Amino acid sequence: MIPAKYDFTIWKGGTWSITVLAEDAAAGDVDFSADYTGMRMQIRRSWKSSTENYSGSPLLELTTENGRIAVAGDGSSITLTISAADTASIAFNSGSYDLELVNTDETPTVVDKLLYGTVTVMGEVTI
Repeated sequence: MIPAKYDFTIWKGGTWSITVLAEDAAAGDVDFSADYTGMRMQIRRSWKSSTENYSGSPLLELTTENGRIAVAGDGSSITLTISAADTASIAFNSGSYDLELVNTDETPTVVDKLLYGTVTVMGEVTI
């Protein structure tokens, strides 16, 4: 799978949510619930703006396990969500991310990257 580049902005103090649909090469909808056992997304410091590499703890993590990634009941879409309380506590201005789809039922485990890009965090004025 070739990942799509999508940059997004998070507004501190507001609920952030985006719904993702995908099609395969035959222009058929991807069934996220049938094709994958889990999903994960990490936001880390951008390698272009830091001498650090991507090791260490992520700045923010979204997974199906922590409830920040949810698959629609029919498997046709996934929704990424960060609560208002969690965006209010963000302590970074920008980073890079990728969204991985994981199938642990395969041997070896299959990991497909769906999206990648940059994250910009806008400050909060009303608190």
